[in-house]
Amino acid sequence: MATLEEFTKMQFEEDDFRPFTGEAHLGNFSAYYIPASGDLSIGVRIKLDFTDSKTGKWTKPDQDLFKKNLPLIAKDWNDNFLIKCMKPGWEKLKPAKPRFQLIEYAPPHYTMKVIAALKDCGNFVRPEGDGQLWAQSADRLAKAATSMINTKKDMKLPFCIPIDKPGGAQFSVQSLSTLETFATMTKLIMGDNTSKFNVELVGFGLKNDKTKALDPKANKANAEKVKSILEQFCGLKVKYQLFACEDEKPEDPSGRGYLGLATMGVVVYPNVDDIERFFPKDPTAIVDILQAPLVHEFGHMLGLPDEYNLLCSESVDTMVGLGVMGPNAKMIKEDEARLKDFGAASSLSSKSPRITAHQKAYIELCRDAGMPPPVFGKSTPSMMSVGTKFMAHHCVTVWKALCDMTKDHVKPDEWVVKLL
Repeated sequence: MATLEEFTKMQFEEDDFRPFTGEAHLGNFSAYYIPASGDLSIGVRIKLDFTDSKTGKWTKPDQDLFKKNLPLIAKDWNDNFLIKCMKPGWEKLKPAKPRFQLIEYAPPHYTMKVIAALKDCGNFVRPEGDGQLWAQSADRLAKAATSMINTKKDMKLPFCIPIDKPGGAQFSVQSLSTLETFATMTKLIMGDNTSKFNVELVGFGLKNDKTKALDPKANKANAEKVKSILEQFCGLKVKYQLFACEDEKPEDPSGRGYLGLATMGVVVYPNVDDIERFFPKDPTAIVDILQAPLVHEFGHMLGLPDEYNLLCSESVDTMVGLGVMGPNAKMIKEDEARLKDFGAASSLSSKSPRITAHQKAYIELCRDAGMPPPVFGKSTPSMMSVGTKFMAHHCVTVWKALCDMTKDHVKPDEWVVKLL
């Protein structure tokens, strides 16, 4: 184990770093760390396979323009966080500052087929080291209309905030994150009409200890607690209506089982008519969800999962085990319906053991890095959902690369992520 002085004279490099192993092995990039300066270079090398289609053919100028846009993608990832060393006596060590780069260079980490098509024909990255893009994958406006349609559809879905103890509302970290995300998306989309938006909160499942009958007063009180969180913690000022469910469980209008199998909790019902009335007509109106597909796919190259996918049942078990979700937060297994909601081709991205394994491993890595995992199964402003926002949990695979490179000198818990 080196002294601080010795450590600052070293350099560390991983040319093909894979943050996950086995079935969960999405992600491959290079990492180069210089302690003396704090520079932490994170690079993804790609090979571009320009492919003509029935609706388009590549020209040399068009190929050159696509290549020119590649470095711009990394800008969305730069200047978002530092990784500070907290090892006792090493306070003077400069924080590691990640700088991301996406370049066409050999040998590639990924070979990407780029199709000259007029319409989006699918964007994806696979663990095998290949993937697919289309001619406008670097354009923020290319999928604006599709993104708005999917976001609108998603916003109409009710969702459940599970409660784990009969004595009152006990909210997990994941439940608080879900409510915060809902508030953020509502304010983004509704804008000046936010205060006119109606939301129903329905408490259910809580029973009287003596009679074992449903307790309307207690269930409505739990709905009031969710309202308080949305208003005070999340700053969401809308028109709330509070109810207690007269049945064991509220109905799920979506028919998809998105309310899960929780035995008690509060269901949030966004008003569908209000969404139709106030949702922006201009697909470019909401800047925070104008995502360039390649920015999102770059995240997959770093090993990050799709956050719009629902939690797999195995991941729920992991979340419960880590204390992020309560034991009452059971959910059904995801089928292909959710993926189809977001326009994914089932032949390319349908539910598979690899997706399950990767999601589970990623949640565990978030735990190791001291980061709360993302809100899965919702449209959010996150880069790995439908938006453009860099989130704290997007740091974890880079954090792991730094930990692995310096493991002989610094313990993993001595590297701490600091957002900028």
